[in-house]
Amino acid sequence: MDTADEVERLGRIARNLPRFPIARRLCHQLLEHRDGLVVDDMAEWWLDDIAAVVDNRTTDLEKANLTDLLESFVREIHKLARERNQPATATDEARQALTAATDFVHHPLPAIPRQNISPASSPGAVRSRGPRSVTA
Repeated sequence: MDTADEVERLGRIARNLPRFPIARRLCHQLLEHRDGLVVDDMAEWWLDDIAAVVDNRTTDLEKANLTDLLESFVREIHKLARERNQPATATDEARQALTAATDFVHHPLPAIPRQNISPASSPGAVRSRGPRSVTA
Protein backbone atom coordinates (compact mmCIF):
# COMPACT_ATOMS: atom_id res chain seq x y z
CA MET A 1 0.00 0.00 0.00
CA ASP A 2 1.46 3.33 -0.97
CA THR A 3 1.46 6.44 1.18
CA ALA A 4 -1.54 8.08 -0.53
CA ASP A 5 -3.66 4.96 -0.01
CA GLU A 6 -2.62 4.78 3.63
CA VAL A 7 -3.46 8.44 4.18
CA GLU A 8 -6.89 7.92 2.56
CA ARG A 9 -7.53 4.80 4.67
CA LEU A 10 -6.56 6.55 7.91
CA GLY A 11 -8.68 9.57 6.99
CA ARG A 12 -11.72 7.37 6.35
CA ILE A 13 -11.20 5.63 9.68
CA ALA A 14 -10.84 8.96 11.50
CA ARG A 15 -14.03 10.29 9.87
CA ASN A 16 -16.20 7.22 10.25
CA LEU A 17 -15.08 5.41 13.38
CA PRO A 18 -16.78 7.86 15.79
CA ARG A 19 -19.97 7.46 13.72
CA PHE A 20 -19.92 3.63 13.82
CA PRO A 21 -22.27 3.05 16.79
CA ILE A 22 -24.95 5.24 15.23
CA ALA A 23 -24.42 3.77 11.75
CA ARG A 24 -24.75 0.25 13.16
CA ARG A 25 -28.00 1.11 14.93
CA LEU A 26 -29.40 2.74 11.77
CA CYS A 27 -28.44 -0.30 9.68
CA HIS A 28 -30.34 -2.52 12.10
CA GLN A 29 -33.39 -0.24 11.89
CA LEU A 30 -33.35 -0.34 8.09
CA LEU A 31 -32.99 -4.12 8.09
CA GLU A 32 -35.80 -4.46 10.63
CA HIS A 33 -38.12 -2.51 8.30
CA ARG A 34 -36.66 -3.86 5.07
CA ASP A 35 -40.04 -5.02 3.75
CA GLY A 36 -41.27 -1.42 3.84
CA LEU A 37 -38.41 -0.10 1.71
CA VAL A 38 -39.03 0.28 -2.02
CA VAL A 39 -35.85 -1.10 -3.60
CA ASP A 40 -34.50 -2.42 -6.90
CA ASP A 41 -31.79 -5.03 -7.41
CA MET A 42 -28.96 -2.59 -6.66
CA ALA A 43 -30.48 -1.24 -3.44
CA GLU A 44 -31.33 -4.82 -2.45
CA TRP A 45 -27.67 -5.73 -3.02
CA TRP A 46 -26.58 -2.93 -0.66
CA LEU A 47 -29.04 -4.16 1.99
CA ASP A 48 -27.80 -7.73 1.60
CA ASP A 49 -24.23 -6.52 1.99
CA ILE A 50 -25.15 -4.55 5.11
CA ALA A 51 -27.01 -7.54 6.59
CA ALA A 52 -24.01 -9.79 5.96
CA VAL A 53 -21.52 -7.57 7.82
CA VAL A 54 -23.35 -5.36 10.32
CA ASP A 55 -22.75 -7.61 13.32
CA ASN A 56 -19.19 -8.73 12.62
CA ARG A 57 -17.24 -5.48 12.36
CA THR A 58 -14.12 -5.87 14.50
CA THR A 59 -11.32 -3.76 13.03
CA ASP A 60 -11.41 0.01 12.80
CA LEU A 61 -11.38 -0.20 9.01
CA GLU A 62 -14.33 -2.63 8.97
CA LYS A 63 -16.27 -0.31 11.26
CA ALA A 64 -15.48 2.67 9.04
CA ASN A 65 -16.57 0.69 5.98
CA LEU A 66 -20.01 0.02 7.50
CA THR A 67 -20.67 3.75 7.51
CA ASP A 68 -19.69 3.85 3.81
CA LEU A 69 -22.10 0.97 3.07
CA LEU A 70 -24.93 2.79 4.82
CA GLU A 71 -24.21 5.98 2.90
CA SER A 72 -24.15 4.07 -0.40
CA PHE A 73 -27.49 2.43 0.35
CA VAL A 74 -29.11 5.75 1.29
CA ARG A 75 -27.87 7.38 -1.94
CA GLU A 76 -29.09 4.41 -4.01
CA ILE A 77 -32.60 4.24 -2.55
CA HIS A 78 -33.14 7.99 -2.95
CA LYS A 79 -31.81 7.87 -6.52
CA LEU A 80 -34.28 5.09 -7.28
CA ALA A 81 -37.17 7.03 -5.75
CA ARG A 82 -36.30 10.08 -7.90
CA GLU A 83 -35.97 7.99 -11.07
CA ARG A 84 -39.31 6.27 -10.48
CA ASN A 85 -40.96 9.39 -9.09
CA GLN A 86 -42.29 7.40 -6.15
CA PRO A 87 -41.67 7.23 -2.41
CA ALA A 88 -38.68 5.26 -1.17
CA THR A 89 -40.79 3.65 1.55
CA ALA A 90 -44.14 1.92 1.80
CA THR A 91 -44.62 1.96 5.60
CA ASP A 92 -44.33 4.57 8.32
CA GLU A 93 -41.71 2.51 10.17
CA ALA A 94 -39.53 2.20 7.08
CA ARG A 95 -39.97 5.93 6.39
CA GLN A 96 -38.81 6.77 9.92
CA ALA A 97 -35.79 4.44 9.63
CA LEU A 98 -34.83 5.86 6.23
CA THR A 99 -35.32 9.44 7.42
CA ALA A 100 -32.98 8.81 10.35
CA ALA A 101 -30.39 7.20 8.06
CA THR A 102 -30.69 10.05 5.56
CA ASP A 103 -30.23 12.65 8.30
CA PHE A 104 -27.17 10.77 9.49
CA VAL A 105 -25.67 10.70 5.99
CA HIS A 106 -26.36 14.36 5.26
CA HIS A 107 -25.61 15.73 8.73
CA PRO A 108 -22.51 14.09 10.16
CA LEU A 109 -21.82 14.36 13.84
CA PRO A 110 -21.43 18.00 14.79
CA ALA A 111 -18.04 19.23 15.80
CA ILE A 112 -17.65 19.73 19.51
CA PRO A 113 -16.93 23.39 20.11
CA ARG A 114 -13.68 24.24 21.81
CA GLN A 115 -13.96 25.56 25.29
CA ASN A 116 -11.86 28.44 26.44
CA ILE A 117 -10.81 27.34 29.87
CA SER A 118 -9.40 30.02 32.07
CA PRO A 119 -6.83 28.97 34.65
CA ALA A 120 -9.36 29.66 37.43
CA SER A 121 -11.97 27.35 35.89
CA SER A 122 -9.66 24.53 34.90
CA PRO A 123 -10.01 21.22 36.70
CA GLY A 124 -8.00 21.13 39.87
CA ALA A 125 -7.93 24.90 40.29
CA VAL A 126 -8.47 26.14 43.80
CA ARG A 127 -11.15 28.76 44.07
CA SER A 128 -11.05 31.38 46.73
CA ARG A 129 -14.24 31.96 48.69
CA GLY A 130 -13.04 35.05 50.42
CA PRO A 131 -11.40 35.44 53.80
CA ARG A 132 -11.86 32.65 56.30
CA SER A 133 -11.69 33.02 59.96
CA VAL A 134 -9.58 30.51 61.73
CA THR A 135 -10.32 29.64 65.28
CA ALA A 136 -7.88 27.89 67.48
